[in-house]
Amino acid sequence: MIDSTSTLALVLAGVWIAVAILLSVMSARRIARAEALRGTARSLQSLLAASPSRPCLVHPTGLIQPDPRLVRELGFAAAPKRLSELGGADQGFKIKDAAALADAVGTSAIAGMPIDITVRMAGSSRILQATGGPAQEPHPPGTILLWFTDVTAREDGKADVARRLEQTDAALNSLTYLIEAAPFPMWYRGPDLALALVNSAFVRAVEGRDAPDVIERGNELIDGEGEQSAKSAAHRVLESGRAETRMQAAILRGERRMLRVTN
Repeated sequence: MIDSTSTLALVLAGVWIAVAILLSVMSARRIARAEALRGTARSLQSLLAASPSRPCLVHPTGLIQPDPRLVRELGFAAAPKRLSELGGADQGFKIKDAAALADAVGTSAIAGMPIDITVRMAGSSRILQATGGPAQEPHPPGTILLWFTDVTAREDGKADVARRLEQTDAALNSLTYLIEAAPFPMWYRGPDLALALVNSAFVRAVEGRDAPDVIERGNELIDGEGEQSAKSAAHRVLESGRAETRMQAAILRGERRMLRVTN
């Protein structure tokens, strides 16, 4: 009787030891996986902290989960609860831009369309680019993930380029009017040294129909060949980088005249 009891106890002890070892191994593996996941989470958190973009999750109910840094950058003391609360006079986005963002989010939630819109911050010259679209699982359908990136410098650069182009266009228009109004022939050559613009006085001098007709035909005012041709003179000026003025024969309205020509 004692021997059977002892044997049973030994068997049970062995089973418990095996179970304990198995549980220890499983626990160790789970702990290792948990540590790996924690490491991955820390890495992702570090990457997110270094990212120039700030996330904001928009739930189907209209509630939002903005990144704390985004909340601070928008000037809020407490995190807004809904997308509509992101617009304001002194904080958040400008009311008109916040409404446009809400419309884009609503469309994306219904049709799954990507979002790409610029929004201006209230009380500031900063501009953010909002991009995103439907969030992946495990988030429920209708959830939108937004990323906000500061593009102020880029937009300022674009505005500066547009302003410079506008100024250049105005200057060219003024120059064109000046050339057209001149009482004597004036012309402009393109990179290939062919006529690209002539004024009315030039058209009358060569007896052309109009400026496009003269340019298409390549009617030159200067009657010369070789080094004395109009294109040769323009080529010399282009190579030397200095203006050239000289007396040269030309045909004006069928009559041969001597002109002072400046290239």
